Amino acid sequence: MLRILALLENDSNSLQVVNCLENSGNQVTVCRNYKAAIEKLSKPSNVDLVISDVHLENGGNVFDFLRWVRKEGSALASTPFVLYSYQPSPIAKHLEDGLRTTAKLLGAAHFISCDVFDDEKFVNEIEGLMLQADRFGTPSMEIEYRHKNHSQTDETDREKETTNQENGI
Repeated sequence: MLRILALLENDSNSLQVVNCLENSGNQVTVCRNYKAAIEKLSKPSNVDLVISDVHLENGGNVFDFLRWVRKEGSALASTPFVLYSYQPSPIAKHLEDGLRTTAKLLGAAHFISCDVFDDEKFVNEIEGLMLQADRFGTPSMEIEYRHKNHSQTDETDREKETTNQENGI
C-alpha cells in the first residue's frame, strides 16, 4: 500500500485518479490547491508518492511545488514526484516537451499525460515507477510522449537512463 498525496484541482479528474488508486489498495490524500498541499506536507507525514496536476489554477504553480518538495534537507527530497496532465489543451500539448524537460531538471520522477483516463494504465505506470524507486532509489524521469491511446519513447534517452541507473548515477 502506498501513501499518496495528490494535488488535483479538477473534481471529476480527481475522483477518477483517487478511485483508481484506492481500488488498487493505496491510501490517497487529496489537496485541492497548492496552499493546502504545502500545509499538509509541512506536517510530519509518511508520504510515499506525490502526484500533482501540471496546470494549477488556484494559487502557486507545479514547478514551485516541485522545488518546495525537493528543497535541500526536506524529508520529502527523495519522494517520487509525478506530474499529471489530463486532457491537455492543444496549446498545452505543444508546450509538453518543455514541461517535461523542466520537470526532469527539477527532480520529477515521471510525467503522465493522457486524453482518455485508463485506470489500468495509470496504476501500471505508478506501480512501475515505485518498483524502479525500490530497485534504484529515487527514479529519474523517462522522456515519454503520450497522446490519445499510443505512446512513443525516445530510445536514446531511455538507453541513457538505463545506463545511468545501472551505473548508480
